[in-house]
Formats: sequence, structure tokens, C-alpha cells
Amino acid sequence: MNLQTILKPTADICDVRELYFHAEKDYDLYDGYFNLFYIEKHKKYTFIDTLEMVVSCSGYDQIQLMHDRDVIRTIDISDGGRFSFPYQEYNSGVFWFKARRVSDTASLEGYFEGSSSFECNPVELGINICTYKREKYVLRNMKSLVKWSGSDIVPVAFEHMHVFLIDNGRSLRDVDEFNELISQNKNIEVIPNNNTGGSGGFGRGMREAMKRKEELSLTHLLMMDDDAVFDPDLFTRLYGFLSFLKKEYSLICVAGALFREDYKYIQHAAGEWFEGFKVVNEHPLVDMRMYENAAALWVTGTDHEFDRYGAWWCCCYPMEVITKDNLPLPLFVHHDDIQFGMKLARTNGVVFLNGINVWHQGFELAFTGVKQYYNTRNELITMKMFYPDTSSWTIKLRLIRRIIGSLICMRYGDIELIHMGVRDYLKGILWLKEIDVEALNKAVSQTYRDIVPFKNIDDLNISDKHKIQLRSITDRYDEVITPDQLRGYYDHNKFRSSLWRKISINGWLLPAFRNSCIVTPLDTPWKPYRKRFVVLYQPADKKCAVMKKDYRWMLKSIRYCMEIVLERKF
Repeated sequence: MNLQTILKPTADICDVRELYFHAEKDYDLYDGYFNLFYIEKHKKYTFIDTLEMVVSCSGYDQIQLMHDRDVIRTIDISDGGRFSFPYQEYNSGVFWFKARRVSDTASLEGYFEGSSSFECNPVELGINICTYKREKYVLRNMKSLVKWSGSDIVPVAFEHMHVFLIDNGRSLRDVDEFNELISQNKNIEVIPNNNTGGSGGFGRGMREAMKRKEELSLTHLLMMDDDAVFDPDLFTRLYGFLSFLKKEYSLICVAGALFREDYKYIQHAAGEWFEGFKVVNEHPLVDMRMYENAAALWVTGTDHEFDRYGAWWCCCYPMEVITKDNLPLPLFVHHDDIQFGMKLARTNGVVFLNGINVWHQGFELAFTGVKQYYNTRNELITMKMFYPDTSSWTIKLRLIRRIIGSLICMRYGDIELIHMGVRDYLKGILWLKEIDVEALNKAVSQTYRDIVPFKNIDDLNISDKHKIQLRSITDRYDEVITPDQLRGYYDHNKFRSSLWRKISINGWLLPAFRNSCIVTPLDTPWKPYRKRFVVLYQPADKKCAVMKKDYRWMLKSIRYCMEIVLERKF
């Protein structure tokens, strides 16, 4: 069975050559992230007996089979063949191969094939994609899927897949090109749904999979974001891995890594955890063009089976764990995958494989906005679920710091949503299960818009002179943001400041002596020290909101902090 196809860069998915192979004199080194074979994970979790590489090629005269950086075997070739790796002799590291070029038009294709003396597991994949008015992204991905289904190396996995498109916006069927595409593919199905957010949409997909489990013989359900780019070979790799999965690991989750869409070689995350009120990612923003990173022990090993969860940009669960008693809470967005994933990771474990990944837009170019409400409320729920012994004062200090952090950069909308999130958390789980989440989201969104009216620069209520000045400054933020700047966004040092700024609440207790400054999501919150105005600017949509230092918000923040201090229900 094809376990993973030998991949090459493509313009429509990923064109970064070093993720696939490197060049060395007359050799092409297929040691890129996508073309490594992780030995330890397959040895531990699957019952594969033999591993071969099936290749057809032209313009090459020699192949060298490799383990890590050592040559295992050198083979003279003309047009390809079938080559065996000594799979039983190694327990860790990576297999890959070199091919010696004798022509400038050399070409090669093939795959890693696994086999076993035992019968393979039956695998039927449900693909659960929740979408809300992102027709362009969904159409792109479904086109990619259909194109892959007709590729030269026939993808067996496609015949064992059923796609559930949960349409929270009820708008997919308005796109003629999309209707024509899926009319020819019975395994792609659109399910209209109310706008219940990501958790509600994914929950609807889970219920649909449970209802159709017997009819479609579903064994697994893969959760996927609607706006993530994927290489369809991830389904080949997932299908092959599950087909050989050992019985004792039948309930393990198979999760996907997240790569960036702007820097496609940067892996944003491959397994995270939640503790201490924050998501823990020990290896953020890793350059996977480098062999040393793609073959590192933390990537290829199995040490983190029970202390990582898979996020719902790409995560596959066995159908046995998806039951009516184990569905996500109606959180709308944020922390649904954390709660679901951590619960299963502690008991069933999770595994990450190279090539099972997606590319996604970065999270740094827009302010938290409406999500601040969900971040606050759902974070408190997660802490209660997994860390119930956390002291009330630890919780209170966290919330107070969040309010003050929003105040010092005049993000007044965040202050109000933090207060709303705390208030609604205290209403309890029964309130959450009974609330109309769509109506609540509309109310929260309107509250934020009323306080922080983001607009195009031309629509701001300022003079033309100031618009010109503002545009000249914001243009600098629209240049390409470097990887180092992105890493700075995740560096907690940006939250540090001098004792004087902290004592003066970033100048709120002092007279303002400077007129204004621009603050983006990438900046430190301490930037508006003693400013009269702040221009909140989002490079993602090039919109601004002009906020004036308003001591009524300082008094309101104090009142909200006092309410938190006096609250006894935490």
C-alpha cells in the first residue's frame, strides 16, 4: 500500500523546493520534509513488516538509499524499479534517498510502499469541514481534491473518503462553479447549518458522521479548517497509516502540523498544550527547509504522545471517541479543539506525521477583536475543566492583567468584551448550553463595533492632512513582515516594561505630552506611553480605529477589576 507519495513542489500548493529535495553536485537529495520517512512512529504504531520504494524515472542512473546521513545501499538504475529498505534493522531516524542526475531533464515519481503479513484495517474517512462564507477557499480545496483523484498514481484513499461541508453561511450552493464540481462527485456533500461558529459547525459534522456511520462504514473523522490549503497526499498518508495501525493504538488521534501561507516553509505548530492560561508551543515558527529541523528528534520521535493535542485545522479521530456524550461544548469559536483534544490526548494519545499538514494565514495581522470575548470566557472554562485546583486569586490576577493590558493601549473594546466574557462564564454551563449562540455572537460583535469602529483611512473623521500623514505611516506596515518580526510577536519580552511605566499605568496617571501613535497587533502594548490618541491599525485589512485617551474607561476598568476581586465564584 502507498504510505506516502514522493512529492515535488507545485505552484498551486507549495513551491518551496527545499521542503521536498536539495541539490548536491550531480545528486538530487530527496531529504526534504515531505519526502522523509519517519521510522520510529511507523515502528511503534503500525504493524508494517517491509518497506519498499517504487520509482519510475528518466535521466537518472543511480539511487542511494539513506538512513539519516548514512548510505545503506547503492543501486544502478535506468528507468526505475522497486527498492527495499532494511526496515527491520532500524528503530529510529529517517529513511530517504538520493538520485544521481545524468540529464538536465531528469524526472522521477513514485512512492513508499508498506506491506504486512497481517490483514490491513478497514478505513473509511469522513472529512468534517466547517465553513462560513469562504466560498473561494472551499472551491479551491475541492478542486485540488478532485484533480488529485484523477492523478497518475491512483489515490486509493479517495475511494474511501466522504466530505461533509458544514455550511454555516448557507451560501455555498449560490456558487455555480462549486455546484457543477460537486455534482460529479458523490463523496462531497454540503450540509446547510445555522451560524453556530466553529464549535457548532464541527459539532454538526460530528453528529452527521454518527448518523451516517453505518451507512458509510465510517471508521474515522478528520476535522479541517475551510480556509487552509492542503496537499491531497495527506489523505494518502493518513489512509495508509490508519490501515496498518496496531490494535493497541486504534484509538489514537492523528494530527496535522500548521504551516504558514506567507512563508510556506515555516511550521507554525505541530502539537501544542494548554496550561497556565496560555497555549504552550515549544517549537514555534520552525524553518522546515533545513534537514536538521525536518529530521529532528522532537519531530520524528514518539515522546510527546500524551502531552500534545491536535488542533482542528487538521486532526483525525477514530469514530469510537465521537459519541453523543462526547461532543464539543457550544463555545462558538476558540478552545473547542483544545478541550476536545486535551481530553483525548491524556487517554488515547496523538501522533503527528510529516506531510499531514495544512498551510494557513498568520494570526498576527489583526487585533483579537470579537474573539476577546471567546478567549476570556472559554479560557476560564478550559482552566476549570483541566486545572480545577487553580486558586481564585491566580484567576483574578490573570483577568485583571488582561484588562490593564487593554487599557494601556486604549483597546477599550477588549476591556468590555473581557468583562462580558467573565460575566457569562459565571452564569454556568447550563446557561451556555441553552443560549442562542448565533444571537449572542451578533450582540458581542455589535458591542465591539460600537466601541472600536474600524474603518478605511478615507472614512475616518479626521482632516485630509492627517489622513495623508496617517497613510504615509501605515504604508510602512504593509511591507512584507519578516520571519524575525513574526517571532517577535510570540516573544513575551514585548510585554515587559520599566517599573515607572507600570506604576504610572503607561502614563495614564501623568499628563499626556505627545499627540498620537500607531499601534498594530505586532507592537508592544506599552507603545502609547503618555499619548493623547492611538490609531489601532490592522495590516490584515488596512483598517484603522482612532481611540482617544478617555478617563471614563480608566474608571470603568477599575470598576471591572474590583468586581473580579470581590467575586466569590471563581
